[in-house]
Amino acid sequence: TKAKTNLENCLKGIYTCDLSQFGPSEMAQVAQASRKRNVDKCMVGAGACDPVRLTPSEAASVAAAKVTIR
Repeated sequence: TKAKTNLENCLKGIYTCDLSQFGPSEMAQVAQASRKRNVDKCMVGAGACDPVRLTPSEAASVAAAKVTIR
């Protein structure tokens, strides 16, 4: 269905995502997926990483990963 496709797009971070279609449960899923994508980007040093969005624990993991990579 269109709603399912939209949710899948949002979970994957695809720009055609329409957040206005979601209730609190779906919004929580999308937010969690977005946070994970950001952490993954930060872990590999991608330019798309937004370090401001990291929790203190995530920031420590990213810092440790950078030390390991060097």
